[in-house]
Amino acid sequence: MVLSQSIKNTIERLIGSVSVEDIYSPEEIAHAEQVLGNNLPPVLKDLYLYAGKNELLMTSFNEFALPDQLYLSEEKVVFLLENQGVCIWAFDRFGDDPIVYQQPHGDKQWYSEEVTLSEFLNIMLYCQCAQQGYKYIGMLGIDNKSLTDILAAEWEEVVRHNGLCIWWKPDCLVWYLYEQNNEIDDCVYLSVKTKKSYMEHKQKFNLMEL
Repeated sequence: MVLSQSIKNTIERLIGSVSVEDIYSPEEIAHAEQVLGNNLPPVLKDLYLYAGKNELLMTSFNEFALPDQLYLSEEKVVFLLENQGVCIWAFDRFGDDPIVYQQPHGDKQWYSEEVTLSEFLNIMLYCQCAQQGYKYIGMLGIDNKSLTDILAAEWEEVVRHNGLCIWWKPDCLVWYLYEQNNEIDDCVYLSVKTKKSYMEHKQKFNLMEL
């Protein structure tokens, strides 16, 4: 079994190595595909095969469907529910790396996210950890110029999509909303995997714990 290198790298960046309890077997995926009547795109199949039962990645914020919960809606495969039920996400049922669509609750129209499934899954895994999955969260109390300098020197931008920006370094994610001119909109947050890393950044970012 050859896993998508990008999705595997993202998972290992965010949570480290996975355990056998985190994975679905190829047989379980094959059964889900048979019930659905549709082959899964390789990148989604890889996510299930590598970390599909990991709660931090799969359900800590938005909720990924289990393989046997996937369903068809207007020739699209629904695979993700927004954390407050505001919308669902789906992809065209055919294609190795289809475009992702969003449907707001109560709306019958699908709206393109303008990214492929492989791009969207990488974005969403970072979102899962930043917005709920990592245990320690603080709000930054430094000015935007200082923040920009620090991020450019020490961090890697991993997400810039639909008004959300996320920067990564080991065990840590800085995230904020941005406006159309790329200006930071209001608050900036630090989400950290361990207490030790949180304390190391507390003074540097003048963190206010949430």
